[in-house]
Amino acid sequence: MMYFVSKKVVPMLDTELRSLVQGFRARAAEILLRAETMHDVDVCLKLREIAASYERLARQIEQREPRVVVETAVGQFSQA
Repeated sequence: MMYFVSKKVVPMLDTELRSLVQGFRARAAEILLRAETMHDVDVCLKLREIAASYERLARQIEQREPRVVVETAVGQFSQA
């Protein structure tokens, strides 16, 4: 026997997205501070790469266009 589980797609609120962006930027800043205290050049470079990745994530979230999700009559979701 198979059971159908309905999944509701709820878009993130603007405030949640802004909070996510702030969190990524805070992590990037913290990692950059740690990088400054490292004596190992390789570790310092890796930490800077990680911080740059967090910054890229923040920019991608800011630049993304909101998606409109519509539930069809048969319970499937499509993007409009």
